[in-house]
Amino acid sequence: MSSLLLAVQQAHRPFQRPLPGGLVYAQEIHTEDDRYGKDYFVRKAGEVVAHQRCRFRVYPQGRADRLLAQCGFHFQRATEDRLLRRYVRRQTVSALG
Repeated sequence: MSSLLLAVQQAHRPFQRPLPGGLVYAQEIHTEDDRYGKDYFVRKAGEVVAHQRCRFRVYPQGRADRLLAQCGFHFQRATEDRLLRRYVRRQTVSALG
């Protein structure tokens, strides 16, 4: 049996915090229909010294469960705080061995 453990996150939001050496970490969020983009920055004196952009797709829980089921994963349980969800997939034995 295979297990898949997924973390449930709160909505993403812009964030900024100082880092050592005069650096500043920041993340900016951009929503686009059922997707959102997240830009990560490291700045020094207002100048960008590092940047990464990620795009994510957001699925309602029911649709996510159906997609996972199509891949053979079925919801087993959630933690008490509902922040982690465990899915399992039973291994099939191949006739070709």
